[in-house]
Amino acid sequence: MTAIGRLAVVSLDTTDPKGLADFYCQLLDYETVFTTDEFVALKGPGVGISTQLVKDHVAPDWPGATKPAVQPNPDTWRVLLDPAGHPFCITTMIPDDF
Repeated sequence: MTAIGRLAVVSLDTTDPKGLADFYCQLLDYETVFTTDEFVALKGPGVGISTQLVKDHVAPDWPGATKPAVQPNPDTWRVLLDPAGHPFCITTMIPDDF
């Protein structure tokens, strides 16, 4: 099967584009390639990340950049929340086909 598209960038809404971009730069060792007061683009291996200003963005009801109490599979995955409240997972598992 041939792919019909490619995921190039994930864009995240936030009230603080530079702060959220700094968080992901430190977390993933990405570099900032473009920045304005309302938008920041990050580059690293794989998928890029951008953060964009949404003045009325409201983070979900959980705190940001923390480890929530609920961990669906704590032996192999950790669910974390970034400063804007977006959940993401980290793992030590590496699939055979990577």
